[in-house]
Amino acid sequence: MDASLGALVLTSPGNISPTANLKWGHDSIITNRAKIRLASLNVSGTVYTQGVFTATNVQLIMQGDGSIRIPSTNLSPTVLVTAPTNGAAVRDDDVVRFQLQPTDVDGFIERVEFFLDGTKVGGKTNAPFSLLLTNVGVGTHWLQATVFDDDGGGVISTPVSFHVRTRLNSTISPDGLVLEFLAAENTSYTLQMTHDLITASWSNVLSFASGSARIIRYTNNLPAPSATSFYRVISP
Repeated sequence: MDASLGALVLTSPGNISPTANLKWGHDSIITNRAKIRLASLNVSGTVYTQGVFTATNVQLIMQGDGSIRIPSTNLSPTVLVTAPTNGAAVRDDDVVRFQLQPTDVDGFIERVEFFLDGTKVGGKTNAPFSLLLTNVGVGTHWLQATVFDDDGGGVISTPVSFHVRTRLNSTISPDGLVLEFLAAENTSYTLQMTHDLITASWSNVLSFASGSARIIRYTNNLPAPSATSFYRVISP
């Protein structure tokens, strides 16, 4: 279709066949937010086979609030998870940022839905496409998102897992040092000790088998005098 010499006025989607090759003119108007899909677009000899063209594009001289989309069939959006990294470990009092980088070469991102362990926990309709998560709970979790473009295309992000580490609390009682931490369900733990944080040569003190979510307390009867000791609790 050659519109390079005359006026072209489009007011609704589908005015041009999606298999059409359009040669662009300077007196073109696309109104009513119409979305026109083409196989290709020829602008002053340069042929485009992919992209979105509106009145604000430098390649076109066009009026109206509509757009031309190439190619003729909608391309689904893509999405990259930029945070957290897969397998990341955080403390139970940390804020977890779930951040995405969605793109859509032939349209616009309409909305993003965020999921934590399969349950929807939020959504965004504009950038930045990120969500802050607090009080997630000790244990291993996974994040995923669904991204939709303005033509109904969708994509699901690759699942990303992260592990929330438990915090080891300590108090002094008449019986000695009391260590306490929250154990996640179906997660085993090992209590370790070192006398020197510089060399960080940790030795295992006690192992705790996996079970239900519970608080675990360990009392160490320290003879006096005793060496300075540091403790930590780890899980696979």
